[in-house]
Amino acid sequence: KALDREEMAWHNISVFAVEVHKQHQEAKVPVAIKVIDVNDNAPKFAAAYEAFVCENARSNQQFITISADDKDDSANGPRFIFSLPPEIIHNPNFTLRDNRDNTASVLVRREGFSRQKQDLYLLPIVISDGGVPPLSSTNTLTIRVCGCDGSGSL
Repeated sequence: KALDREEMAWHNISVFAVEVHKQHQEAKVPVAIKVIDVNDNAPKFAAAYEAFVCENARSNQQFITISADDKDDSANGPRFIFSLPPEIIHNPNFTLRDNRDNTASVLVRREGFSRQKQDLYLLPIVISDGGVPPLSSTNTLTIRVCGCDGSGSL
């Protein structure tokens, strides 16, 4: 079976040697084997995020901060880079700011939403890791529009 660092990072074995012609000559040595990581896991959301944005949200208002995790060790994981896919880079509703600390903030791009017109948005977010070669995955943030009081509280 192939070794996988994410399954087990260390293996301990014993090497036992016996001289062929002299049975009383023998040795036993413990050997520890460290499995070196390869970048074989793409980063993903650190939690199952669901965001809420108020109908009266202001432009450039931040409404959620997201983070990522990666099963690879730190040499092949962080620093994570967050972005929107090229086809929606100019999304009219939401934008993304990579905070450069393995988190990203999601911001409202326009003024006001209407639950009657659309109460649910799905925002694809690309997360890339710092491995060689880098791996990435697209995760979907569910955003629900809700009514809020005048102060913007749910």
